[in-house]
Amino acid sequence: MSARREVLRGGKQEGVEVIAVETERLGFTVIPTRGMGIQEVRSGDVRLGWDSPIGEVVHPRWIDLARRGGLGWLEGFGEWLVRCGRRTERTGCCGSTPIRLRPHEIQTVRLKR
Repeated sequence: MSARREVLRGGKQEGVEVIAVETERLGFTVIPTRGMGIQEVRSGDVRLGWDSPIGEVVHPRWIDLARRGGLGWLEGFGEWLVRCGRRTERTGCCGSTPIRLRPHEIQTVRLKR
């Protein structure tokens, strides 16, 4: 198993940290700067990912969450899987009523350094 850390340079991705992890059968890239979003997962010839029209991993400092009625985060969405964070409420999809999660519905995983 190996892990490689890289800090991206240039454009709106300046300063974004990515970590690529490779095992014998599986590889994946996580983005700590963007809440541990998963950029892609690979196994053999299979790739699970999304080729976003954004074209780069946008640093959160460029995201205005209030834009588009609370959906401004979509302007920087370029991961395959995004984590919503520890907040206990989120904007509902397409203008629906916000959902309030109870504390027991949120799981936190602590990783050892």
